[in-house]
Amino acid sequence: MRRVLFVSFFFPPSNVVGAIRASKLAKYLPVHGWEPTVLTVDRFVSRPDTLAMELPAPHIVRAPFWDPVGALLARKRSSGSASAANPASTAGLGPGPGLARGWLTALARSLPGVTTMHVPDRAFPWYGPAVGVGLRILRARRYDALLSTSPPPTAHLVAATLSGLTGVPWVADYRDLWSGNHATSLGPVRRRIEQEIERRCLSGASAIVSVSNPFGEGIGRLHGRRVQVVSNGFDPAEVVEPTPAAVIAPAPVDGGPLTLTYTGAIYSEYQDPAPLLAGIARLRDRGALAPGELMTHFYGSDQGPLPALVAQYGVGDFVRCHGFVPRAEAVAAQRVADALVVLDWNAPEERGVLPLKALEYLQARRPILVVGTRRDALLVRLLGEARVGTHCTSAREVAATLAAWIAQRKTSRTGRLPYAGDPEVIDRYSWPRLAGDYAALLTAVAR
Repeated sequence: MRRVLFVSFFFPPSNVVGAIRASKLAKYLPVHGWEPTVLTVDRFVSRPDTLAMELPAPHIVRAPFWDPVGALLARKRSSGSASAANPASTAGLGPGPGLARGWLTALARSLPGVTTMHVPDRAFPWYGPAVGVGLRILRARRYDALLSTSPPPTAHLVAATLSGLTGVPWVADYRDLWSGNHATSLGPVRRRIEQEIERRCLSGASAIVSVSNPFGEGIGRLHGRRVQVVSNGFDPAEVVEPTPAAVIAPAPVDGGPLTLTYTGAIYSEYQDPAPLLAGIARLRDRGALAPGELMTHFYGSDQGPLPALVAQYGVGDFVRCHGFVPRAEAVAAQRVADALVVLDWNAPEERGVLPLKALEYLQARRPILVVGTRRDALLVRLLGEARVGTHCTSAREVAATLAAWIAQRKTSRTGRLPYAGDPEVIDRYSWPRLAGDYAALLTAVAR
């Protein structure tokens, strides 16, 4: 079996979305003849350690990382948890620790030395320890390839240095853009500096991979080379036993409410839950929806504008906020819902975003409601091809869809919404298959 050293700043048990792709690839690469050793941080205190470990401990090597900003946020989160409102009630939507944490995060990121002096990102203090540990790994055993995934881009800097010092071929994986990332508030001078760093860093990569074609096209233009695409996906083996403690949203029953479920953060700059909530209000106002006929569940600690919008539209009877829950509970909640909700990214510059949560929804085998303004969105096309998606761009369309679903459910013999997903299309996004694509690329690079 060939060996790959996988450099990933984020990795379980840190419960952060960036850890999932690395975890799933590391889990399934051995099926295709590649044994991974993951080089990651010793602890990322900005997120709780609740993500399941899917790689044996001997295959995970951790380099120290001191994160004062994360430690400050973690202490604030811990001190505010005791006084937080019950996360399973709509009372939890009011101002609380989440608002304070958001303010504190914004303040911390504005401090000199936190991001401005750390190029390319605040993970850069990990660079030195990671290179030292990585060299010891590469000198102890023979490795056939290096693989790094970003963000943060520091992971690519570590892999580039290790490849340059040892001659081991290197594959650079982009979950998001680097210098072209519009979510980062970089001025024109800083962005040019980042572009030059990115060009020089990636000049030694044997191959570059992106999660979507639009992202790959942008990255390819910057580096003047072809970028291969291996998307995110879902894990068919991720089976959750629906115990009472693990399932907050009850399974639908005949005559019960139509249940919608959203899992994950809401990024207020790019995602807008207003059409969904306005559509619910529209149904209620015309007398077509009463309390008890619909319940929308939101899971996640970062809920952006949701609290204010729930109050604005007066839809508290139809919304339940659960706050942060372990991943197993979120997956279980997806599988007992009538339908799952995706808030697509509306910004044109983010057209390459294919939300990981939406791809994970495919495993739940439930209809998916996409709320977003762009009819040409990559996600809309994908879910349409898989025959699982309904796209709504306005409150009127949301109201019409929900009214139709409520009526369908009342006449359904199974008490569930009809599901017509195409298994052949859906299987393209399973992690075992995607890891096979990655293994083929690593094999080509190793040759």
